Amino acid sequence: MGRRLLIPALFLVLCPPSVGEQSIQQKLQATAENYTVSAPTFAGAIAAVASRFEIPVGIEIVATPSVLRPVNRRWRKASAREILTTLVDSEKGYALRADDGIVHIFGRDIVHERSNFLNIRLKKFEVRDSIARAAQRDVWYVVHPRFLPPEPPRPGPYGIAGSFASNPDDARFKFSLSLSDVTVRGVLNKIALSSNYPIWIVAFAPGDALTPTGFRRTVSPTHASVLHDGDQPAWQTLRWGEKPY
Repeated sequence: MGRRLLIPALFLVLCPPSVGEQSIQQKLQATAENYTVSAPTFAGAIAAVASRFEIPVGIEIVATPSVLRPVNRRWRKASAREILTTLVDSEKGYALRADDGIVHIFGRDIVHERSNFLNIRLKKFEVRDSIARAAQRDVWYVVHPRFLPPEPPRPGPYGIAGSFASNPDDARFKFSLSLSDVTVRGVLNKIALSSNYPIWIVAFAPGDALTPTGFRRTVSPTHASVLHDGDQPAWQTLRWGEKPY
């Protein structure tokens, strides 16, 4: 039997070039007055700010009770950088970094771990004239086998079965990527900057338990229910204004 593929919100479309035209530093300097963030989780708050200022962002969190609690903050006048920094500083052990056109928000304890699948380095990742669902499928197919121990050979053809939700307009937005010696994190960044899904979120299960092959398991960024190893890893990509789930 093939394994059913489950990837929350893994569908994206190429966006107009305007998303990457303005430098990330300029976007972070933009200000807002009487700005309020009200979100059910830390990741939701970050996504809301990213949407308000149209800042591409990658988020790596551990789904502890602290990051899953509601966030309600208000600023009389603040820049995007100040707002994001305030939110990040409110969670112990998290940091913010802006480079290569994207803001990266991450837990310091996990960002460099070998058990973090985002650190898997790929010799090459390439898609040409691809629709969104196919590109995301390719990323997952490369990473997923790392989460499972080797299986004995089985007779006959078999594979991993699954489906990907996609926007009806996907066929209108084809894109190409050719990347070498790149981490999975780097691939997600490039996709975010090349698409109108400029927010990606990876949430890891709390605790030290790893898969048999040594990777942290992933969960939804809004609750801590761990996916079966056959569905690992999972991440979410969002358009401006969309909320994590």
